[in-house]
Amino acid sequence: MVKEVSQPRYSDWGYVYAMLAGIALGIGMFLFGLLSELGNDGAILLYWFGFLLNYIFFRVKDWLQGSSREDFYQNHPQAKLHIKLVFFRAALATGVFVPLYFMMKYAILSGINTAVINSLITGSALFTAILFYFVFDERLSKQHIIGMLFLTGAAALICFSKEKKEVKSTGEVSVIVPVIFALVCCCFYALNSWVNRVVFDLKTIPITRFTSDAFFVYALLLILLSLLWEFYVQSYTWTVVYWGFICSIFNIFGTVMIAKAIGIQKAGPVQAII
Repeated sequence: MVKEVSQPRYSDWGYVYAMLAGIALGIGMFLFGLLSELGNDGAILLYWFGFLLNYIFFRVKDWLQGSSREDFYQNHPQAKLHIKLVFFRAALATGVFVPLYFMMKYAILSGINTAVINSLITGSALFTAILFYFVFDERLSKQHIIGMLFLTGAAALICFSKEKKEVKSTGEVSVIVPVIFALVCCCFYALNSWVNRVVFDLKTIPITRFTSDAFFVYALLLILLSLLWEFYVQSYTWTVVYWGFICSIFNIFGTVMIAKAIGIQKAGPVQAII
């Protein structure tokens, strides 16, 4: 019989994990912005490196601890539900990938610095706070709400500043296009947080194990797509592969930290910190 996983609720460690996630994802997105300028649009597919290494790491950890995922998925009464959630989480990861790719692509074409357009994703804090309020009745203090509104407003001002509009005029597409894709990303980030909280509340499997299983499924899809890109679209250079690998490490570390933070702290403020 599988024991319930004992995990705290509303721990201050959630904010620590959120800050680590913000640092890792910030560095990763900065590096990805540089990677996007190397001329290979398929570079983002190389994120499978990080997802696969994350899965291998937790499988080795399970082996060292003497635990077995196979026993859980074969014997636990909620195993079928977890399998469905794993594939749903992998689908949501794909949902983030598509608008993120086009956000970065059209940001470059519109003349916006990729770091600037990434700031708009902070809007996911509001999306997540609203979703968690209706689904989990998670209420925020006035300070939380005011802080997130200021943060989202500041991000919007950065994206639509006069200076950026002037830059936009020399681009090939409107600045509105990458902004729309950034907002779509916010919706998928909120849904990802919802799935993480659902799994956390089930208390039957560690959230890190769940995310590693989901990202293993996602990694298989990215490996297939990267091979198709290599043979039928554009070959990867060693420089692109190297920086793709580095970006994937920062991305997966930040993603795991988000999952841990969402489980033990209020989701809206966590997303705001990130």
